[in-house]
Amino acid sequence: MGMLDTMTHPILDMAFNRCSQWGRSSGLSLVNHLGYRLILMAMVGCLIVSCGRASAGNQITPAELVSRLQTDMAPLVLDVRSQAEYSQGHIPGAIHIPHHELAERLDELPIRPTEDVIVYCEVGMRAARAEKILEAAGFMSVRPLEGHMRAWRQQQRPLARPASSP
Repeated sequence: MGMLDTMTHPILDMAFNRCSQWGRSSGLSLVNHLGYRLILMAMVGCLIVSCGRASAGNQITPAELVSRLQTDMAPLVLDVRSQAEYSQGHIPGAIHIPHHELAERLDELPIRPTEDVIVYCEVGMRAARAEKILEAAGFMSVRPLEGHMRAWRQQQRPLARPASSP
């Protein structure tokens, strides 16, 4: 998509029209108005790129994860749900750190930041927050589980439960 195509996108057209109305009412010169248009285009571009990054292409399917877990290069699987959810059943071998505790407990992850991490929760919201925390901490290969725990159960994948205390 070229520069002219970008400028004719319906969402951008609406935003540009708003900028034009604001520019005329505030007495901005044409040069300043074009500057604001370029800034707006850059911001929309960043939004599109960041939304696209979390798209399905970045996810790992439950079937692919099962395969990867059976290899010597198995990824770390991180469950960021609550303790109660984890106790009801989790992916075998998953490490449990609730999403709201992750930033303070990163040192508990038994891998280097260059190794693969698969993160999941029930439906994806908490995993997305955890993914951002991990990436901010320097982890370079963080992928969410497609469909998260809900899909894992629907596909009748294996579940593990913590051993009960006597």
